[in-house]
Amino acid sequence: MYQATRTEPCLVCDRCPVDVAVKVVPLTPLPPTLRAAYTGSTEGSAEGSTDVAPACHPGLVRTFHRFVGTDYRQRGSGPVAVLIMERALRSVSAALAAGISLADGPLLGTVCDAMAALHRAGWLHGNLTCDNVLLMADGTVRIADLDHARPIRGGRACVPAIGSADYLPPEWWRSSLGESGVYIGQEHDIWAYGILAHRVLTGGRHPFAGDRASRRSAAIRRYGRGRAYMRLAPAIPPPWRAIIADCLQADPVERAAITFAELRGRLP
Repeated sequence: MYQATRTEPCLVCDRCPVDVAVKVVPLTPLPPTLRAAYTGSTEGSAEGSTDVAPACHPGLVRTFHRFVGTDYRQRGSGPVAVLIMERALRSVSAALAAGISLADGPLLGTVCDAMAALHRAGWLHGNLTCDNVLLMADGTVRIADLDHARPIRGGRACVPAIGSADYLPPEWWRSSLGESGVYIGQEHDIWAYGILAHRVLTGGRHPFAGDRASRRSAAIRRYGRGRAYMRLAPAIPPPWRAIIADCLQADPVERAAITFAELRGRLP
């Protein structure tokens, strides 16, 4: 990801701010489904779609333009997708690492609202993490990484088989992997929100034990088999303890009964 400043008027539209972020993604190593997501072909993605993301909620990051080009720094490197996007001040991960408290702000409510809108519009995110929730310079919040979002069909969505290991629910590791990805439902995003909420409310602590993502992921898988426990931080207030515990139910069927719209009505 790069930062850029526009020095001349945009020749394509009048929506671009002066300061933007530029995301450059090499396309050659990607499977066809991911390549399509970045170029906007076939099914496309939620990010930057004028009839999906911007209409859903202002808490979803905007992509102003996307095009396919070449990386001038590496001769013969193949095509790259270039996305011109909103520029953020920092991610939630960076803020927590810097010791910035986010527990008392509107962040979790905004994320819940935006996710509810995304689901209502018929999309699943599939990779909701502290890295992909962004803090803007004006104090607002955006959810990013929408290029990996996929449309819901028959209650499920086939998302790329990627993600931060310690945000993936127990059932992820039992899912069948096809050429196009893994089939998930809204319960996947609900689980990720529970992890995100715990980390935001505790200054970065994860509800499963481990000093790195792989060990926390292993604890999540044991938890799914009834062989490990969550460790909700004692300092989390009672309303949030119940919300996080519901989001982190090991049984995906129980979790599937929860919606972001319902969660929003429970937020303190």
